[in-house]
Amino acid sequence: MSRWYSKIIVWILIVSMTYSPSLVFAVQQSPAEGQEKIDLGYVTPGAVAAVAAFPRRVLTAPEMEMMPLEVITALGMKELGFDPLQIEWVLAFVELPENGAMQAGPPSVAIVLRSAKPFGEGKILGKLWDRTTEAQLDGKTYRKAMTPMDPSIYRPDKYTLIVASGDFLPRLLSNHASPEKGRVTKVLGRMKELPDATVLLFVEPLRPLLAMPLAMAPLPPPLADVKRIPELLTSVGAKVNLRGGPSLTLILRANDEDAAVELEKIIDQALDMARQAMAAEIAKQENSSDPVEQAFAKYSKRVGEKMLEYFRPVRKGERLTLTTDAGDNPQMASMAVIGILMALLLPAVQAAREAARRMQSRNHMKHIGLAMHNYAYAKKKLPPAYSVDKDGKPLLSWRVLILPYMEGGEIHKQFRLDEPWDSEHNKALIGQMPAVYLSPNSALAGQGKTNYLTPRNEKSIFPGKEAIGFAKIRDGMANTILTLEVPDSSAVVWTKPDDFQYDEDNPLKGLTGMRPHGFLAGFADGSVQTISSTIDLTLLQSLLTRDGGEAIDIDAIDR
Repeated sequence: MSRWYSKIIVWILIVSMTYSPSLVFAVQQSPAEGQEKIDLGYVTPGAVAAVAAFPRRVLTAPEMEMMPLEVITALGMKELGFDPLQIEWVLAFVELPENGAMQAGPPSVAIVLRSAKPFGEGKILGKLWDRTTEAQLDGKTYRKAMTPMDPSIYRPDKYTLIVASGDFLPRLLSNHASPEKGRVTKVLGRMKELPDATVLLFVEPLRPLLAMPLAMAPLPPPLADVKRIPELLTSVGAKVNLRGGPSLTLILRANDEDAAVELEKIIDQALDMARQAMAAEIAKQENSSDPVEQAFAKYSKRVGEKMLEYFRPVRKGERLTLTTDAGDNPQMASMAVIGILMALLLPAVQAAREAARRMQSRNHMKHIGLAMHNYAYAKKKLPPAYSVDKDGKPLLSWRVLILPYMEGGEIHKQFRLDEPWDSEHNKALIGQMPAVYLSPNSALAGQGKTNYLTPRNEKSIFPGKEAIGFAKIRDGMANTILTLEVPDSSAVVWTKPDDFQYDEDNPLKGLTGMRPHGFLAGFADGSVQTISSTIDLTLLQSLLTRDGGEAIDIDAIDR
């Protein structure tokens, strides 16, 4: 089924352009008179899921005037060979293999489209057409898939197009000739008027398929009961209307009333956890130096609780129903849609932002590592952890000592190197910390504290006042940690002769929390790696020592 992806992406773009903005910009108007009728005869009795939608009805509605209809048409003609604005209805449905066993093959999938104008006789569906060959079925010429994993293309009449996988096509044509109703057909057939989009899923047949993936899913303890949802549910349905003001109805039907009560508890737990996660994220943004993030934190705090309550379903008997209706509260309905879009987009935005910050931090650490190498080239040894006076008392951090070998030479000239970091003169220079010493994830901007420390231990590269040469790093440059990015809770004043005093029994303590799932470490060879917070502690101890003689399996380091 993977070869469908390019076409599926096109349809996702078209549906996204059609449905998402309209939810926000729709105005109060009555639905158009008359309802198109979907031909349910194609739906086989074994279907377990279906989606029905009316693209033309939505796209030609008055409230869609501001939509990029020309773009949708051009995109459809280019990639699909027909105009999506002419599609009266789309019906997609899925049937599982016999006995629900995936070993018997993938699910059977079919998509039926009905157009207001005849489909052309020539090539359609782009590259999919090229993976089919001409054949005969029910006295008609059609495009038969060359492989079992590809779909075939069939035109039962000039207004209808069917795309179906494997041997599913003959079966749905046979069912259309002599319809046999199944669960999907009965439910859709009972609906007096189908909304702009309908989604229907019967959960019971999927339970055997979901059992193993759910059992293996790494859910946090508060959400462990989520794995029970399939055994409590019998079906899920969603109805979406975009014309006349957006509205969404989601219906969860449980096995019985007791199962519905259990399902409601699980949803409440999930909402509570979402509330906690939201509060944690708001707290981070409140401490950000970015005024936009601070403003977003205030907004999130103001509307977040209302949004969570807005998405809490109402239980009645064995059903739980969530309804958002612009008629009741147009502003809240629009905000609900914006909330959904933000919920979908924000993780991606945050992931991209985290990736950019991680890259920037890696560059900082590489810059620091290069300065250390330049220092070692000039002095024949790496810098000591700190400088000392004639009595051996610590004065200034290594971060001050390497300033001449990076973009900080001018600051270095201002220090009195024979005075401690907190002398009246040197203390005044704390506020001039080079930007390279501040992690982009830090909320300590302007405080003169750095997140880039060295591991301080008599076994590490930085035992104290002793300067270590590369020859003493006997475990290998690529196997020995030079610098660490630590969270704000472990940050130190950059000039202070202080670093990361790691606990040999638990070297992870105080290291994690700056970024998800791990921390950054600079190695003596100049590389910077992300090390997982699940790394074996014995292995981490080995990486922190310079000459422990441990056998290190590089492939075992989860970077």
